Amino acid sequence: MQVELFRVGRVTSGPQFGVIKINGAFCCLALERPFLSNIPKVSSIPTGGYSCVRTENRTTDGGLVIPITYEVLLVPDRSGILFHVGNYLKDTHGCILPGLGVNYHDVEPMLLQSKVAFDRFIKMLSNVRKFDFVIKEF
Repeated sequence: MQVELFRVGRVTSGPQFGVIKINGAFCCLALERPFLSNIPKVSSIPTGGYSCVRTENRTTDGGLVIPITYEVLLVPDRSGILFHVGNYLKDTHGCILPGLGVNYHDVEPMLLQSKVAFDRFIKMLSNVRKFDFVIKEF
């Protein structure tokens, strides 16, 4: 199983958007923090290859309880990087948020239909315990 995140350039301020594909097929969009030298809780993780493992009953730093998700492993100097629901940059402290569209609330960019996209992500990986995860920029 191959999961890829294609980021739209390298953003160093504001939200980082991208596209998640599973075995080459579109799954959803993604929202992350900008890349700020991989600083925990404020930066997206570096491009490259990782492993992800299924995990259950996790709680984010913001108190969101996630019954089933995946954690990105072996991120240098980081831990607890999860896929989870969220619409705004403030909803992530370094995790990856799935969505199905992008819009603006006032002047703030937001991800749309995050719960629907997250459910799709989990369903596409329903029988997968561990997968390879590659992050690329284009």
